[in-house]
Amino acid sequence: MNGLPNTLIATLESSDDFVLPARFSDGHGLDPVTFHRHSEIKLVKLYVDASEYIENYEELDRQLDGMYFPIEAFDLLKEVPGYYARGVLIWLPGIFEFGSFDTDHGVVYSFPDVPWSQILESPEKYVNCQWHPDRVDHQLLRPWTDKRFSE
Repeated sequence: MNGLPNTLIATLESSDDFVLPARFSDGHGLDPVTFHRHSEIKLVKLYVDASEYIENYEELDRQLDGMYFPIEAFDLLKEVPGYYARGVLIWLPGIFEFGSFDTDHGVVYSFPDVPWSQILESPEKYVNCQWHPDRVDHQLLRPWTDKRFSE
């Protein structure tokens, strides 16, 4: 699939079901997450909810209230125990970064300058970003101010 990092593609093509112990289970170890096969990964449109940023992330521009901003991403995970897997770990092709999309709140976290090899070293930090953002270096994406999102 065009748009994905070659290192990620090589990993996903190395086995039929790529699984990593990456999801915290009630603080008692890690539950495995299952990745989509390379051929199953789809480009999806995610909608960032500016109202959530106003309410919880100190966004000061009140004119954005009620607005949604589309972002394209490749959704990487097929299964996350105890949670809806969509968006938990994504690749953002427009900015060449991995990230996480919180489907409940419409918030996108990105992991600037984090290659696939770094995610493989500590997958739990990245897979659990939306529940424990303090455990991983991230950037909260604001497409309305980020020049990389021109639409």
